[in-house]
Amino acid sequence: MTKRNNQLSVESLDENIATDILPDDIEVTHTPIIIGDGSASIDFDKQEYAQMSVNGSRTADDLRLRSVFVDSSLGAHVCHQVSSGETCEITVICSRVGSEDKNFVIRGGDFVEIEFDSTEYRETHPNDVARAHHRNPNRQITAMTIRDSLGNLIHDCDLVFNGTERTITINDPHVER
Repeated sequence: MTKRNNQLSVESLDENIATDILPDDIEVTHTPIIIGDGSASIDFDKQEYAQMSVNGSRTADDLRLRSVFVDSSLGAHVCHQVSSGETCEITVICSRVGSEDKNFVIRGGDFVEIEFDSTEYRETHPNDVARAHHRNPNRQITAMTIRDSLGNLIHDCDLVFNGTERTITINDPHVER
């Protein structure tokens, strides 16, 4: 992955999904977190998120939650740019008829934490040493919200609802400490 003219380019992925503009001081060295639909799935860098917490979430203290970008069949836009010092929670709601929601939750600011039920979302390519890809073919993404650290709603995405195909890109560059 490289940054060209302030534009994020991901050679290994569909070039239409990662077009979020980043400030000049952000160096992108790995593929961002990608949440896709069709079958609800999450894809992230295994090396960056190797640290597993007690509750099963994966954390990266040397990455920073930077922005959330949605590309759907209805359009594309940056949903939220995370300010320095800000902490927020992104909840991607994944539904299945007759079952409770099993969501993808990304928390962060000057850290990033990924949380999901790994028994519900099986790893589809366990031998891939670089990327973790978890999916459930029976779940669909039906909504996405972003809340601040106090739980106040920042964004309820109008491009993410049941019946649209979409890709959610969450940029998580390294933090200069």
